[in-house]
Amino acid sequence: LGSFRPLGRIVEWTLDVAAYLLVEFLRLPTGIALRLIALLAAVVLTGAAVVFAEAVTARGPMFAAPPARPVALVPFAVAACLPASATALAGGYHFLIAALVLGVAARVCRDRLRAAPALAVGAALAILDERAALALPLATVAVLVRNRLDRAAMMRLARSVGPLWLGFLPVLVAARLLIRASCAGICPGLLAPGQLPGRLVTWLPPLQWGTATREAAGPSPIVVALAVVAFGLLSWRAIGELDRLPGVDRRPAVGLAATGATLLVLGAAWGSSASASLAAGGALLVVGVLAGWSGLVVQRVSMAGLALLCAGSAAANQAYTGRANGTPAALIDNAIAAEVAQFDYSDAGDARRCGLRDRFATLMPAERLDLSLDMATVQLYGEPFCRRSL
Repeated sequence: LGSFRPLGRIVEWTLDVAAYLLVEFLRLPTGIALRLIALLAAVVLTGAAVVFAEAVTARGPMFAAPPARPVALVPFAVAACLPASATALAGGYHFLIAALVLGVAARVCRDRLRAAPALAVGAALAILDERAALALPLATVAVLVRNRLDRAAMMRLARSVGPLWLGFLPVLVAARLLIRASCAGICPGLLAPGQLPGRLVTWLPPLQWGTATREAAGPSPIVVALAVVAFGLLSWRAIGELDRLPGVDRRPAVGLAATGATLLVLGAAWGSSASASLAAGGALLVVGVLAGWSGLVVQRVSMAGLALLCAGSAAANQAYTGRANGTPAALIDNAIAAEVAQFDYSDAGDARRCGLRDRFATLMPAERLDLSLDMATVQLYGEPFCRRSL
């Protein structure tokens, strides 16, 4: 299939098992279990973005003192930049990969990896997922913007980032050569250059609101009101604490904006599969630009504005979900979930389930579906989901 990610598949299957356990013990519908895992992974991504912002902007040890005011803006910025229409394909696995990219870059930026662990981390990234490669250029830029371009900085760069590249590249090159030999010239690649401008703006919340609500009845007024109240209360408390947080100098602010722009461009070049990295990069870019104006009044207005954008994205996501639930894929998913919940052992039930499986296969590859569903139905009922799939 043009990819080499054995470690990534283990992570992905582990998330499938977690979804299955939620279905088994809490009796949640499969779709809700998967979205709950994606929600928790998005929380992890938000935390990783906060850690990365602290790594780039903090003068001393990370979190040894209260974080700077721009760091407090990061959770609101990330939430605002996660419209469902842009991250519809970003399940829990995609959010975790983006979080790992930020986490590795933050750690390397602080020069905490020795040579041997850095080599191991680089090799692990190469067999985890292709999108994990974004961690290497992001870490390189983060080290450069945090340090002055003198000889000591270059030595630090070579000591911290060099082993990461040395561990990553041999594995990547060997895997890509094998893939090229196996795929007969049809291996997937990066996004076409002509599509890059459009991808660069997919994280902008107001632009995605229109996409999310297109062909939909529009967001529910109740959802809009609840979102405004919820994010208003969160931002009100955060705004009240801003005066106790320090500002940042112009250099760290520029560095945060530069690293955010780097992740944004890299994610856009990668295509739709890196939409979670796009959202994180866009959020860091916005926070870096806002950090250039370190006045307390500006920061308070910025947080209030980001809270309104969060409410708008939440309302647009509700409208998008309502529309998406009526698509053929969603209807098939719901029918499959119903068949798993009320398993029919008869031949007619098996034929019905196999028919749903075949309809699903016309929309997307069914190999992972077969694995996940068979794992669930064999454990629950001692039967495969579709006997013909064995």
